[in-house]
Amino acid sequence: MCATPVESLGGVRNPMENTLLSSAFSIRTSLAYDEEAKKSQRERELKGAERLFGMLPEDQRDRIRALWDEFEAGQTAEARFARTMDNFQPMLLNAASDGKAWSERGVRLEQVEHRNAKTAKGSAELWTYALENFIKPNVEKGRLKKETQADNVS
Repeated sequence: MCATPVESLGGVRNPMENTLLSSAFSIRTSLAYDEEAKKSQRERELKGAERLFGMLPEDQRDRIRALWDEFEAGQTAEARFARTMDNFQPMLLNAASDGKAWSERGVRLEQVEHRNAKTAKGSAELWTYALENFIKPNVEKGRLKKETQADNVS
């Protein structure tokens, strides 16, 4: 098995902090495949982040804000790996529930591919694993729709 960015950097603290911080601000502000909610997601995340940052002592606020900004920019190996983990978790949960949320919400393969367009940049190995073990089996079972939105327009 190849070394992940985390192993090559000598630890997991920063990517884990990035992932947890991202989740803290997005938990209440988004549904992964809700196209309407995505239109205002960034604005809602910023408002939530500012509110939470404002509750922290200055030294913690500045440090945590810097980590969140790093995650959002996605320019470091740690941030890219954290984004991969952030994207991996919903796929893992959908696979564990036999594609229940994807099926109930009529999620299409193209939506999952779009949401995960940068996942391989953080870990090609995790992306390949998710594709082979989470996504493809759910497409084959019909729980993740293969047709595009244009196919549904008559």
